[in-house]
Amino acid sequence: MDNFILISGCSGGGKSTLLAALGARGHHVVTDAARRDGLTEAKVEYDRLRTACPALGYRPALLPKAPVEARTDFLLSSIRDRASTGQS
Repeated sequence: MDNFILISGCSGGGKSTLLAALGARGHHVVTDAARRDGLTEAKVEYDRLRTACPALGYRPALLPKAPVEARTDFLLSSIRDRASTGQS
């Protein structure tokens, strides 16, 4: 079964940079058009996704505020840990 990872965050939060790092490590990535939100809109979207994602079967993980390589390592480690315990 394929696993899909949703990466969301505020404008300038490093999503594109993280996707580029994952792509450079050989992972298939798909991006959507960039959106620009202000802080208020970003907070509303964050709260909406915190509710919607678990309801849709996603298991949220907050990425650390760290350089892109550390965030990439964290994400891949989280995926491996969940796979080894049988979690999706």
